[in-house]
Amino acid sequence: MEFLLLLVFLVAFSKGVFSDIQLVSSGPGIARPGENLNLLCKVTGFSISTEYYWWHWIRQSPGK
Repeated sequence: MEFLLLLVFLVAFSKGVFSDIQLVSSGPGIARPGENLNLLCKVTGFSISTEYYWWHWIRQSPGK
């Protein structure tokens, strides 16, 4: 019985464990102020179309 409860718990709470998020820039990887840089975010393994996920974009300087 304990094994069954553990199995149910692991399946129920591991929804995002098998996901993969890739952020790919299209075009040049560097944009000057005032220029545009297009980013493509590809998510596999689960759907992001629910209200349970929040997405934020954070710019990180190269080398940090």
